Amino acid sequence: MTKLFCFIVGITALALAGCGGSLSGSSPSGGNTNVTLLASSTANGRFAGYGIAFTSITLTNKAGKTVSLLSQPQGVEFIHLNGISEPLLTVSVPEDVYTSAAIQFYSAYFEVAYLSPTTGGPAIGHYIYLNVTPYPPVVNLPDSGLAINGAKMVLSLNLLVSQSATLASDTAGAAYTITPTFTLSPVNVAALPTNISNGKVDDITGSIQSVSQEGFSLLLDDSDGSSVPPITYNIDSGTVFQGIGGLSSLAPGMSVNLEAQFQPDGSLLATRVYVPNPTAADTMRGTLVNVNAVYPIGGFGVLSQIQDGAELSSQGPDRMGYGYESQTAFQISPAYTNPQNLPFPAVFNGASSTAIGQNVSVSSAGIGNYGGGNTTAVTVTLMPQMINGTVSSISNSGSYTAYTVILASNDSIVELGGATNVVIYAESSTQMLNTSPIAVGGVARFYSLVFNDSGTLRMDCAQINDGVAE
Repeated sequence: MTKLFCFIVGITALALAGCGGSLSGSSPSGGNTNVTLLASSTANGRFAGYGIAFTSITLTNKAGKTVSLLSQPQGVEFIHLNGISEPLLTVSVPEDVYTSAAIQFYSAYFEVAYLSPTTGGPAIGHYIYLNVTPYPPVVNLPDSGLAINGAKMVLSLNLLVSQSATLASDTAGAAYTITPTFTLSPVNVAALPTNISNGKVDDITGSIQSVSQEGFSLLLDDSDGSSVPPITYNIDSGTVFQGIGGLSSLAPGMSVNLEAQFQPDGSLLATRVYVPNPTAADTMRGTLVNVNAVYPIGGFGVLSQIQDGAELSSQGPDRMGYGYESQTAFQISPAYTNPQNLPFPAVFNGASSTAIGQNVSVSSAGIGNYGGGNTTAVTVTLMPQMINGTVSSISNSGSYTAYTVILASNDSIVELGGATNVVIYAESSTQMLNTSPIAVGGVARFYSLVFNDSGTLRMDCAQINDGVAE
């Protein structure tokens, strides 16, 4: 669940479904194509959250005939999808070449995080359009149009975040605009997908709805409640289970993180399934906005992007204060880390290793069960995130290339009084998705886990993308 739906009453989420069939294409022949729509974003570090409740996504051909991709509203939080993607739905679309697309929304919001000039503590600015669209969304298609053909296709709906909102200043009542701007384009699925550009989907977070011998169904944490039909993921002998023993250990309501890839028949195969805490009642994922030692051992605040659990779903807090105790487990997501071989100590074990700006997933047994109305953290898991910045130096560190990256002054990490730079370590396995060479003075995005090494933020980099100007 996302904060977007705390502003919305009575919106029913769109039905989601697994996909099947061939991904091979052909010239439009008058039949129908099962189209799987992915959500993604391209963003810098300016905004801490950006969510949209879609009411309509339509395609129009050159004859003016319109096809709807949505039958009911669907909500998506986009900042956590910076440089990655997640499947939203599969819909049958008539084969044709579509020359334009249009989007309507019921609600859209963005958030910025900064230090309050009054209290000196973290403050969150919320900016929202509710049931009003003063600036219509923009959807950019390929120059030749969008050719829908074959039995199956995958499309990427990518939000260009820096073009989708403006904010005059980090002050109450500042002028702002929200103009969601997208690209909608085909994904060329490879036989063995390795990244976002060829059919792999990473870092999907949701809750298990049902389990079968073939796999499981998952409700995205972006979604609005249990009424949303989940997406089906298959497993095979190569599926890696982390945090649990295997498929038989999955249970309805369990919060999981996974990666998957499209198969030749159009289905989704889960290649990795990670359960940070099998017994969690509530889970919140987002950015650490403060770290302190107010509680008997320590505490921190999290600005949520996505969340699940009975209490979180009903209360929908956008920032949660947590306290932790001696039994609180600090752990590292096994998705993107190589701690034994890194040229720095990759640890995450409590106050000394936490830092403002890190992305975490926090599980709890309930809300407000700690002193002062805060919540006891049962597990705190370091999760991957995207860093955008200007490269100030490039060097070698063993088998790694080290990039020192300067964050923009309006980056959320900098605004909250965190670090001003991050040292990025890339190696031969790092996915190089950048089209512009990485050079001193250039801007790039780097994706993976961010560690706090005695006050210096360092990343074990899994993926590099073109940067986004601030």
